[in-house]
Amino acid sequence: MGIFRTFLAICVIIEHTHPTWKIEFLSGQVAVKTFFIISGFYMSLILDSKYVGKNSYKLFITNRFLRIYPLYWAVLILTILVSVISGLITHNWLQLEPYGTLHHNMGLGAYMVSIISNLIIFGQDVVMFLGLNIKTGGIFLTNNFRNVDHAFYIFLFVPQAWTLSLELMFYLIAPLVLNKNIWLLLCIMAASLLLRCHIYKGLGWTWDPWTFRFFPTELLFFLLGNLSYRIYRSIKDKRRYLRISKFVTCLFFLIVFLYPNIYLRGQHDLTFTPYYFLAFLSLPFIFNLTKNSKIDNRIGELSYPIYLVHNIIIWLIGLKFSVEANNFSTTLTIIFSILTAFILLKLIVDPIDKFRQLRWARHEQKSP
Repeated sequence: MGIFRTFLAICVIIEHTHPTWKIEFLSGQVAVKTFFIISGFYMSLILDSKYVGKNSYKLFITNRFLRIYPLYWAVLILTILVSVISGLITHNWLQLEPYGTLHHNMGLGAYMVSIISNLIIFGQDVVMFLGLNIKTGGIFLTNNFRNVDHAFYIFLFVPQAWTLSLELMFYLIAPLVLNKNIWLLLCIMAASLLLRCHIYKGLGWTWDPWTFRFFPTELLFFLLGNLSYRIYRSIKDKRRYLRISKFVTCLFFLIVFLYPNIYLRGQHDLTFTPYYFLAFLSLPFIFNLTKNSKIDNRIGELSYPIYLVHNIIIWLIGLKFSVEANNFSTTLTIIFSILTAFILLKLIVDPIDKFRQLRWARHEQKSP
């Protein structure tokens, strides 16, 4: 499943660079929702097989935070450094530009919200529902950030990290809900789906950020991953499912490439409901086939740093080439994002992962 995760990260890059390739890939929104399903699957897996016993909740949360925060902070610092260097050399201050332009119009509260959300990640999804009132210096709620003069998300240094806020909130509640009775789980999923239907049909809010940034409605996808894991649990270690796993994996990847070309981008996100259902059914078999592959796992580890660092690469390449609708720039962005992600993997992710595994090993020794 690692190759698929990295493919999804590349889909996000393609979404942000808008190349003119004839073939369509999964949109960034669909890729993010698929990530949520995969996250629900993996969290169910490790909570069921790894983080068990006394103090397991604390270890799970702290290890997940160690997985998310150090790399995020490294990219945050890198973003600020790149923005400063770019400003000094080219007078294009990149992510610092909004602060230079609007700092006189920001009140203390707006500054605090900006600083805290950039540092702790929590709340970056909420930022997508805020605007800046330049007359009062305060912030206000909006149901469509595209209809306000100054959307508050422009003050995020790593703007795509809003998804991490949703991930972190899911991590906090995951141990409390994932191992519960399936009927309780289905009730929560139904409530999440009904809320989405109310927002779409009742309120008529069928636009971003309501389509994929609102945690109560996105919870459905995380929990769909838990149901997917329950299917895997019933087929794992059974040889008769190996051939089926190969067939399902090949079929799923074929559909992944064909589906966006059948249903064009820009349509209502419910258009992809059959795809999400197919992903939910296919993940157990894909994981069953690839779980013992070190190569697949290593490639999958690149997905997170690729996702975090790709905007920096887009900005840097954009200083030299036109990024919009440019195939060459998109190709360069993908290549350099992968290379940079590999460096971050070796320098930051691998050492911290060893520490995380050591903490888990100590926990195992203490467990009865």
